[in-house]
Amino acid sequence: IRGFRLVADIPRAVLFPAVLILCVYGVYAVNNNLFDVGVMFAMGWVGFMMARYDVPAAPFLIAFILGPLLEDNFRQAMLMSGGSPAILFSSPITWFFWALTGITVAAIIRAGLRAARGETLPGLPAKPVQTSED
Repeated sequence: IRGFRLVADIPRAVLFPAVLILCVYGVYAVNNNLFDVGVMFAMGWVGFMMARYDVPAAPFLIAFILGPLLEDNFRQAMLMSGGSPAILFSSPITWFFWALTGITVAAIIRAGLRAARGETLPGLPAKPVQTSED
């Protein structure tokens, strides 16, 4: 714990460039490829912009993690069907999941529109209840 306290005492003007140099060194050392360093800087810029505009990181991370899985399964489905997207609509279970997806997207859009108009959900007070303390 003493070591962490010492790191916390290092001025930002020294710590941030040191971390940046170590990141560049580590990314380059993995594949000996400058393209990887460019990707690191690009993703750092994306993260900076997300933080600047208050974009939550959780959906981005979920998409980043699940994206390759989705791509692999989609490719496998296309190979099984000979390239026909009809396999995505061929059974009742797929229709159920498409309907569930549509309902979810519609609910999200509806909630966003209601929030933009200043409406509240049914059953909730329109404005916070004020209590007077005498």
